[in-house]
Amino acid sequence: MKPIIYYTMISLSFLSTALYGQGLEFKGNDYPIDERTFYSVFGDTPIPFSDKFTISFDMSLTRPSRLGYIVRIKSEDNSKIYNLSYYNDGTFSVFKLNEEGKNSLIAAKFETKELVVSRWFPISIEFEPHKGSLCLTIKRQQFFANNLNLPTKWTPDIYFGKSDYMIDVPTFSIKGLTVSDNKQQYNFPLKESEGEEVHTLEGKVFGRVSNPIWLINESYNWDYKRKFTSSSVAGYNFDALADNIYIFNKDTLITYNLYSGDVRYDTFTNECPMDIFLGTNFLDGKTNKLYVYEAQAEVAGKPTIATLDLYTKEWSIMSYESLPMQLHHHSAAYDQTNERHFIFGGFGDIYYSKELYMYNYNKNRQDAVALKGKQIAPRYFSSMGYREDNNSLYIYGGMGNESGEQIVGRQYFYDLHKVNLSNHTISKQWEIPWNKENVVPVREMVIQDDSCFYTLCYPEHFSDTYLKLYRFAFKDGAFQILGDSIPIHSEKIKTKANLYYSDKLNKLFAVVQEFNDDDISSGIKIYSLAFPPISSELLSIYKPHNSDKKFTYQLLITLLILSFIAIVFALFFFLNVVLIKNKEKMIKKTL
Repeated sequence: MKPIIYYTMISLSFLSTALYGQGLEFKGNDYPIDERTFYSVFGDTPIPFSDKFTISFDMSLTRPSRLGYIVRIKSEDNSKIYNLSYYNDGTFSVFKLNEEGKNSLIAAKFETKELVVSRWFPISIEFEPHKGSLCLTIKRQQFFANNLNLPTKWTPDIYFGKSDYMIDVPTFSIKGLTVSDNKQQYNFPLKESEGEEVHTLEGKVFGRVSNPIWLINESYNWDYKRKFTSSSVAGYNFDALADNIYIFNKDTLITYNLYSGDVRYDTFTNECPMDIFLGTNFLDGKTNKLYVYEAQAEVAGKPTIATLDLYTKEWSIMSYESLPMQLHHHSAAYDQTNERHFIFGGFGDIYYSKELYMYNYNKNRQDAVALKGKQIAPRYFSSMGYREDNNSLYIYGGMGNESGEQIVGRQYFYDLHKVNLSNHTISKQWEIPWNKENVVPVREMVIQDDSCFYTLCYPEHFSDTYLKLYRFAFKDGAFQILGDSIPIHSEKIKTKANLYYSDKLNKLFAVVQEFNDDDISSGIKIYSLAFPPISSELLSIYKPHNSDKKFTYQLLITLLILSFIAIVFALFFFLNVVLIKNKEKMIKKTL
């Protein structure tokens, strides 16, 4: 008996958005032949098509490989086989639509870099037998082959990746597969998370794949990239233009490229003039300079702000001015268009701060911003982001108290404030009730549009705990926890984490810096998550529900009860028979 399968129903409108970065990745020539991916679209179910016949899908070449076959289309008697092949010479990528074993019908040439930057690009193959033509469309560019003898009716076998003796497979991904003619259409979102079964949009099992890599998992499971260590206090930042993570200490600059994975170590042309205590910094992408700052110098007379030129690797002193107090775990935001860097809140000298500072490039110092409206309660561990569309800062959460004095105790905040930078006015947007474990957010938030923001949150009051990704609505604070968790050892106050987004790679990146017992050395770990992130419910859309197990248990219990009843009934029947026979014997003796 086949198990009863229950599926979680998700609205199609949500799926169309959430599946932007998901699909099926094919293991290619980098793998042994037996481990390469094979996908049969219809499997053992023959589907006849007639008239105009179309195969369309989105494709990704995030890791371009040399050559191989994308898809093969075979007639039921193998009299005609068409394939789409791929070749990359390093600069250009060439797609060829071939009649297998005979000749090449269409060649389409693109710059490889252009395809990689596109992330996903549409491909369709249209057979029009009445016109005797084939049309290959890639990135909305059409390429034709005419005067062909095409079947008007056929039951094709469609294979992606490895197929029969065609074992050359490039590394590529597909999603949103559609196979249709003028009368019918089959849609395969390719949103599975495990197994070899493939489902249609309606949830029906159709076709089979071997050795798959289901990309939806990359939108739920944080991928650990690598770890860097520093024996002295280090800082880090993200360069969105180059997709680099910069890690620095007093001696060395480490550049880690998130696309290639390449790592470069550079020494400085002059000695670092600062005593780096917290490693707080911001990056000016236009000048390619890293501004390293300390709210207060640990040693009097030492600089509080210095820049590192990422081209020349030269340090320059910018300021000796200190802020009134140390600011552990302040939040930060950067307005790249207007070159404004902001910090808010923080903790130091047994006080919580409620001040907003903006870096003044003309005077090379952090200046306090005078704000109007009801002031935000002093706090640290808040998260901040800048929205260019309305020239406003948004400050979420944290912990502190109304007085700003640590001795009074602290409370956790789950509120959002807007700071309009055009008139320097504060307005509280919302405050949400919280009935879960208390958590604090990381320093910065990721803002994609005017609907929501993302940040990492964690219960900082445990030594060993976990970061989780939250998405909050700007409108009302409605939130959702997305993805799995990232471990963090938060014993030391200097330990911190942050969240970044790469538009070119379409991924979120989390950086976790854990300080050791000496409060000087640290380890910096980097994780990635495909965007948009998803919830556990969407990840398990095609997994058997726990009701399967309940059904099995209930069936077993029912069988046991029935067996018990049958045994009781048999015993009752046996005893009655014995009693009747005894009665008969007694009657005979009486007679």
